[in-house]
Amino acid sequence: MEIFIFAIIFAVIILIAVYAYYASEQRRKDMVAAAGRLGLSYLQESADINDDTYGEIGLFQRGSSREAEHMLGGSKDGCNVDLFDYQYTTGSDKDKTTHNYSVCVLTVAQVFKPLFIRTESFLDRIAGAVGFDDIDFESKEFSNKYYVKSGDRKFAYDVIHPQMIEFLLGIGAIPEIEISGRHMAFYFNEIIKPEEYVPLCEFSLQFYKLIPHYLKSEM
Repeated sequence: MEIFIFAIIFAVIILIAVYAYYASEQRRKDMVAAAGRLGLSYLQESADINDDTYGEIGLFQRGSSREAEHMLGGSKDGCNVDLFDYQYTTGSDKDKTTHNYSVCVLTVAQVFKPLFIRTESFLDRIAGAVGFDDIDFESKEFSNKYYVKSGDRKFAYDVIHPQMIEFLLGIGAIPEIEISGRHMAFYFNEIIKPEEYVPLCEFSLQFYKLIPHYLKSEM
């Protein structure tokens, strides 16, 4: 009986491993197709991410065992573009948690000040009610929908001008946006379908394009 149970467990392990292999291979093929649609290249199946890979972007400073998978990359519209599945872990043993993201990183010629934008959450509203406000804008609709943080309010207002506000309000669900130095990261806290990397990349490039020229020349 014990041998029979062991055989079943072994068979299940093998089936899980085979499924994981074929799922990863299918995702690789789909990511290659997405790369072709964007005019990018499929770079590698996995790569370690360290503190310095993308400068001061906070997402890449969290946790441990940081790894990018199915990386796409290349030059597009004057930027270096990286697209990839990303994960890192927090905790250990039974409390270990894996966090998954889908990411687009633009590396640009300019050096920008830190700026963070995300859809406002219920906790953000509670924080605002007790005095921990984010940056508000003339557009009440935008201020109610998005949480914006920067150490330089003028820079935030310069980046998020009326045309940028109109662009962001016209998008159903935007990725979180983090800018620091020469890097601009756009990411979802989930693994999206390979074909969904196409609109993520297009959104990221359009956001960069809408940053005023005078900011790009000043940096």
